[in-house]
Amino acid sequence: MSSSDAAQGERGADGARSFEGRLLERMLTRLGNPEVEFTLWTGERIAPAGVEPVCRVRIGSRTTLLAIVADPAVRFPDAYCDGRVEIEGDLVRLLERVYLAGERARLPRPSAACSGGFAARTSIRSPARAPTSIIITTSATHSTNCGSARPWRIPAPITPPSETSLDQAQIAKMHHVCRKMRLRAGEHVVEAGCGWGALALHMARHYGVKVRAFNISKEQVAYARERAEREGLAGQVEYVQDDYRNICGRYDAFVSVGMLEH
Repeated sequence: MSSSDAAQGERGADGARSFEGRLLERMLTRLGNPEVEFTLWTGERIAPAGVEPVCRVRIGSRTTLLAIVADPAVRFPDAYCDGRVEIEGDLVRLLERVYLAGERARLPRPSAACSGGFAARTSIRSPARAPTSIIITTSATHSTNCGSARPWRIPAPITPPSETSLDQAQIAKMHHVCRKMRLRAGEHVVEAGCGWGALALHMARHYGVKVRAFNISKEQVAYARERAEREGLAGQVEYVQDDYRNICGRYDAFVSVGMLEH
């Protein structure tokens, strides 16, 4: 689909597309023209031609639009959380359509295409094997939080037979994640959103890797550091109190479990 096909919708009073509208058209073309209709603060609408949008997105200001166009993978979620972007419809369907449109167009995923974004500053290194990246999301009720009575848990435990305890299911889940990453002793792993630090310790203890684990919670990082010291793993696991978007460096694997829900 060409850029001329990317968006129809309402134009200005003189029938011409505004500068902001043209910017949004170009971004949609770059993303593969997902079936989403955008409405600017002026009332101008931009949508793919010949399809029924699965949802509608309203952008509240020119500043918000410029930020999203520059770095959609980071700035769009920020604007949505801040209320500067409003979504009419299903958020999950919106994300699915954007992802599928990019796949159809054989485009880089938005995060990899963003200048100055997380993916541009972080690389997965491993000449001996293919790079590994594991991101797991879930709506399980065992998500981490600072008031949890069982602070080591990670979201969405694997639940084998009914006689298996929740603790055993948690360990099974962590082994499952590690097997998916095909970890090898001596490799370097970065984790985004490590919670209370259980997975990082598990990877270091059972798979012999070195881990940098990021989390914005002061309390959780303090707890994880103390536990690493107590269990003799402080030399293998570094807990960093910082936003995952500030991750930089070279790693053999990237993992994130249950972070996107927060």
